[in-house]
Amino acid sequence: MVVKHFGGQKDMNFPLQTNIKYKTNLNPDVITKRLLKISSGPTKSYEGQIDKLTFDIKRIINYRNSLLPKITGNIRAESDGTIIDVDMRPNRILTIFIGIWFGCVGLLGFLFLPNPMALFPLVLLIFGVFMTIYFFKKETNKSKKDLQTLFEAEIIDLTQI
Repeated sequence: MVVKHFGGQKDMNFPLQTNIKYKTNLNPDVITKRLLKISSGPTKSYEGQIDKLTFDIKRIINYRNSLLPKITGNIRAESDGTIIDVDMRPNRILTIFIGIWFGCVGLLGFLFLPNPMALFPLVLLIFGVFMTIYFFKKETNKSKKDLQTLFEAEIIDLTQI
């Protein structure tokens, strides 16, 4: 599946991705100031880079979760408000590792398919896929709510792949 991403670049989607479009009555400068506020100071809840109309952040957590989404976004003013396009996905290196790992486990299961022991790698594969999706979506939902509150926005488009 090919989609058009921010800045007009085309890229392949992979299963662990969420695209959200927020709409707010706040102007872009206020959005940028709010993003800077949550990513600085002793009580910051996010970290990353924030420019005038773009941001690249991730949530700060007190526990380990390798599937914490990287959040990138574009802010644009329109005649009836401001639109914030947000893309959430895990770290690319982790995604490549997960793909290779699941591919190898799946291949092992299918190579030994006539043997009843082939069920173990296949069950491991299914469990791993569901666990990966669950923990990514759990973190994504937390950030989605945080950003909706921060932007005082409504979600006008949500694509979870």
